[in-house]
Formats: sequence, structure tokens, C-alpha cells
Amino acid sequence: MAKYEIKNGAAIFPEGITIIEREAFRNCEELTSVTIPQSVTEIRDLAFNSCSSLSQVLIPDTVEEIGTSAFRNSGLTTVVIPEKVRNLHGTFLRCNNLKSAIVKGKLEDYRPDCTFPFMDCPSLETLTFIDCVRYIKEESCHGCKSLKAIYVPAKKGDYYKKRFAEELHPIIVELEPVKKVKK
Repeated sequence: MAKYEIKNGAAIFPEGITIIEREAFRNCEELTSVTIPQSVTEIRDLAFNSCSSLSQVLIPDTVEEIGTSAFRNSGLTTVVIPEKVRNLHGTFLRCNNLKSAIVKGKLEDYRPDCTFPFMDCPSLETLTFIDCVRYIKEESCHGCKSLKAIYVPAKKGDYYKKRFAEELHPIIVELEPVKKVKK
């Protein structure tokens, strides 16, 4: 198991680390920011759970897996999920300070028994899906009382309206189509 340190509120990781272990920083009150190294490909379950002072995390595009409840009950204010991540099970549940979330990739493995990653985030104002989410339950945004906009891929507005609760339909906004660059 890797040895983790905190210096001036920031997480310090061992050289060449590829996995942030289960419960690595759980309940760590002094942790305020995390810059995950490029060498990391996996963040395991509950790794940053209940880190209430953690307001900033930078997750590199090398990360492919983020475990169940990895950032649950943390103090994050914004988050960007890398494109390679395919499953988020309650990952940001009850993040009371979270205002903005961007999911870059396609959540292919989002199964019916999963807990929506941003459920019970009362400060969440914007939620952006750059690519499609395969499965969304109607109650997915339960407890997200401050939602002003859910940005979805171009020409996918109807797809999301069939999946999200009817009261969210007016805030579903289609993104501009991505233009392909010819080589």
C-alpha cells in the first residue's frame, strides 16, 4: 500500500503511483487540494470520501476508473471527469459545495442499479455531458435543487428528456455540434 502525505493542505503522492488506494484519504479534514499525477489510472472506492475541506481536484486524462463514492461528501466546488472514465457509481454523492460538473466521456457502464454520480448535490448549478450517458433514471438529479442547466450533446435533447424527470426538461440545453478536423 502506498504511503500518502499532506503538505500545506495538498496531497503528496509517491513517485510513479498508478493507483490511489481505497480509503487513502478518507475523512482527511486537512486536505484542501489534490493534483493527481499523470501516472495514475485508477482512483479506488472511498479514496477521498468525506474530505470536507477538499475544494479542488485535478484529475488527469490518464485516469480510467474512479471507484464508488470516491469523492462522496467532499467539499469539491467543480470537477471535470476524464474521457476514459466509463463508470461513476455515486462518485460525487452529497458534495454539498459542488457547483459545476463536466463529464467528458461516454458513461457506457452506467447500469440501472448504480447511484447517479451527482445525486444530492444541492449547490450543483450546471451539469455537462460532452458525450452520451447510456442509462439515466428519472430520479437521477434528486437533491440537486440549484440546477440551472444540463448541457447535453448536440441533437440529443430528446434522448435526455426521455430519461430525466419532466421538471428538468426546460433546463436541458444541447451543445453545439463538434466539428471534425480533416487531416
